Amino acid sequence: MLSLLSYNIRMGKKLGAILDWLASDVENKKLDIICFQEFPQSKVEFYANFFDKDHYDFSFSHSFKKRSNCYGQLTLINRNKLKIIDSRVVTLGLSQIESLVFKNKGERSGLIMKVEYKGKIFKLVNTHLTALALNKRRLGQLARIIEDLDPAFPALLLGDLNYASLINKKTLLEFMASHRFENATQRMKTHRLLLIRQQIDFIFHRDCQVREVRVKKVDFSDHYPIFAKISFLSNN
Repeated sequence: MLSLLSYNIRMGKKLGAILDWLASDVENKKLDIICFQEFPQSKVEFYANFFDKDHYDFSFSHSFKKRSNCYGQLTLINRNKLKIIDSRVVTLGLSQIESLVFKNKGERSGLIMKVEYKGKIFKLVNTHLTALALNKRRLGQLARIIEDLDPAFPALLLGDLNYASLINKKTLLEFMASHRFENATQRMKTHRLLLIRQQIDFIFHRDCQVREVRVKKVDFSDHYPIFAKISFLSNN
């Protein structure tokens, strides 16, 4: 069984505090897969070596640029259990509205990794979809990612989907179910906006099991981290 963390860290504004928290928590030190969204590209090498430079392999995909800083998805895996076979980036298009409102530049993206665990191959997707858009566009971005996933392999698709649970979440679940993906993060609040609590971060899985899913309410971001355990048929 593999331990996993997915977390949008809000452009790493409290990255130091997040790293201290991860380093001080015994359970966090045992994480096998760590998926960050909005991670500052300038800090990737530093983070990868923060705990033990021989412990994690990693991949990064650029998602957007704000002023002179680049942010994206960072995925780290425990090299003592897992092996990265391949890693690629799927670009998901520009958003003129985000450029105007957030002053962001560049495309959102999905980081797709082909990973081996105990002789079994699976696909791991860490993604961050467009924030200012209709849900129809986000479904189109998910479709683009799923097209890149070979149905012969188990898959995990997770991250900040920016698909608010307060606005027709059923459509998202039905869309993912049509591609045989199950939602592991049911009835969870993963994001706060003033007094509003909602879910916009998800873990979807296909042909594998996700257990012990929980959200931890820490105040390093406007998102909460999601923890889970992953297992595969014939694997422990």
